[in-house]
Amino acid sequence: MASGIVSTFHEFGASAGAAAVSSAAATSIAAHTSAQTASGFDDAFLVTTGMAAVSAVIVMWLIPAKQQ
Repeated sequence: MASGIVSTFHEFGASAGAAAVSSAAATSIAAHTSAQTASGFDDAFLVTTGMAAVSAVIVMWLIPAKQQ
């Protein structure tokens, strides 16, 4: 049962991440001219970097310190 739950959340996380990045790219591309389509991908990668940084901070906060 635990394996099924982990697999489900893994797939959900991947699909939610892909949706967030493609939405950021599409929004940015729609706001710029057609000559600047690469900037949409730059913005999407910036969003992804921010999400990874926030996730890293949350993980550091959630994992307890090793006691000796």
